[in-house]
Amino acid sequence: MFPEFKEDDLKKKEIAIYEKIKSNKKRIQELLDNKIYTFASFLGPYQTIQTELSDLSTEISHVNSVKNS
Repeated sequence: MFPEFKEDDLKKKEIAIYEKIKSNKKRIQELLDNKIYTFASFLGPYQTIQTELSDLSTEISHVNSVKNS
């Protein structure tokens, strides 16, 4: 279900998360510029990019939770 955790990949994950945030902001602006807000044209794509970001940040979030508990 979850990808194998590799601690040495944390810096790479951080960079990937920042890149995904940047691309998500650009994509969200493109979605807003369409002015047609349906599930297929806005909500579906928005949900997809946010899920991809969430998938990237799962390991970082887990490490943070463990270290701060």
